[in-house]
Amino acid sequence: MPYPEVQTKGLVLEGRSDPLDHTKARFRVEPLSAGCLPKSPNKLPVAALTTRKGESYVAQRGKRRPVLVLSLGGEEVSKSVSKGGPGYLRKTCVLVLPYYGADKDGKRAGFNEEFLRRISSIEYPQ
Repeated sequence: MPYPEVQTKGLVLEGRSDPLDHTKARFRVEPLSAGCLPKSPNKLPVAALTTRKGESYVAQRGKRRPVLVLSLGGEEVSKSVSKGGPGYLRKTCVLVLPYYGADKDGKRAGFNEEFLRRISSIEYPQ
């Protein structure tokens, strides 16, 4: 499973070096905050990354993590009872828990033993 980094970055499109070349684009990455979304300057558009008013692109770094599958979802919701609503609300989902290395092994610092004890006691379900 992909597991994203906590800090999301804004992807600011700067346009193209060559107005006739749609295979390359220039952009910069800036910190993203809820109160201030990065805006792309009004330069040459990038066909693969169209910009709409009030929208911004975001970029996240992440790494692949193993997970424990807890549930494969439930019964599919009948179209007759969810008619008119968005289709994604009818889809089943998979409930998973990410696996982390908790111990100290020379590559990582590991977690505090008291913290691990509390997790094992389900004090912190998240």
